[in-house]
Amino acid sequence: MGRTETTRVALAAILIGAGVILLALRLIGGVGGFVWPFFVIAPGVVLLALAASTGWRERTVAAAGGVVTGVGVILFVQNLTDYYQSWAYAWTLLPLFAGAALYLVADAGDDESARKIRRQLVLWSAVSFVVLGAIFETLIFHDRLLEGGIILPLLLIVAGGALLLRRGGPTRGVSRQDAQPPGGPDT
Repeated sequence: MGRTETTRVALAAILIGAGVILLALRLIGGVGGFVWPFFVIAPGVVLLALAASTGWRERTVAAAGGVVTGVGVILFVQNLTDYYQSWAYAWTLLPLFAGAALYLVADAGDDESARKIRRQLVLWSAVSFVVLGAIFETLIFHDRLLEGGIILPLLLIVAGGALLLRRGGPTRGVSRQDAQPPGGPDT
């Protein structure tokens, strides 16, 4: 089966599946409570399946499938918990989903730069999620932690102190001109 034929069959299966699901929901009595996020998850899973199939191995399809599926999973969790404000930082997981999907279609012959990109997507997305989640959950959404008004000022003092103490700035007490080696560009 050629690529065009595979695409046609996959699209037909998606349309038939969506029609069956919508018909079943209509007969049952509507889209209830926790069902609606699956209308986002299902197309993402289809994209992931297409990307993983031996004929495709497409990175763009895999990344799109990972992101769409991830959005559906986030919406499902938010729907179950009724905690939609977490979207303020949950979006940072989208590169993680894309990176994980890229692992799905990784070839054994992928070069080091492709592996590095996947690792960095997953790592930085996870770090961003944890950091922003901590900031939003402790300082913004639950301001009772700021009672007494000392947490935010202490965080600002620590951040400022870290900037002052970080390396890489000019040497203390020595100007740039004095730091030139003898016979430098001025001679």
